Amino acid sequence: MAETKLKVLVFFVGTRGDVMPGVAICKALEDRGHQAAMAVCPGVEDSVRAYGVRCFVVGRVPFTWRNDKKVMSPEEVGILRRSMNAKEFLSVANKHGVSWNLEECLPEALAGCRDLVDQEDYDVILCNICTQVASHRLMKNRPNLKVIRTTFTFWNIATSAWAPGGYEMSGGYFAAELSSNGNIRVASACPCSCLSVRG
Repeated sequence: MAETKLKVLVFFVGTRGDVMPGVAICKALEDRGHQAAMAVCPGVEDSVRAYGVRCFVVGRVPFTWRNDKKVMSPEEVGILRRSMNAKEFLSVANKHGVSWNLEECLPEALAGCRDLVDQEDYDVILCNICTQVASHRLMKNRPNLKVIRTTFTFWNIATSAWAPGGYEMSGGYFAAELSSNGNIRVASACPCSCLSVRG
């Protein structure tokens, strides 16, 4: 029996760290004979295309982080950026909600993704945590479209490829510090890591 070849659209929104795992997924799918492309918000497309992955920019609004200084006190900003106390960190994070602009960038991105799915006749959408709800909306009038949600957090893998801030500025360092202080337990199962706060 012949293996089914799929057309897969990887619809990832977020920072480069959220989006770039999609490049490896696309390359792996192509190596297996499938057609793969990425749909991203403006700003990360050059990074994706640098690896030879077909990339569509959806929407006009880039994904950005909120300026926390506009909504938090200087003390709260300090806690959010430097605290190694999980309860203290979470109290500030929970008070102010998410720190990104999904409500601004995602509606246009979803519309662009919808058009791509219809024009290119994709079989599968792979979505990340930022695009999961939007991707499931695309299934409503497309009974043959499948949606797969992925989650990537490589917090425990130290490499020489960290962002300019280095490992000390990464989520992995933060989780490791919290873990060593007994405030958090990190359970790693590549490609996902799960955190559970104690106390």
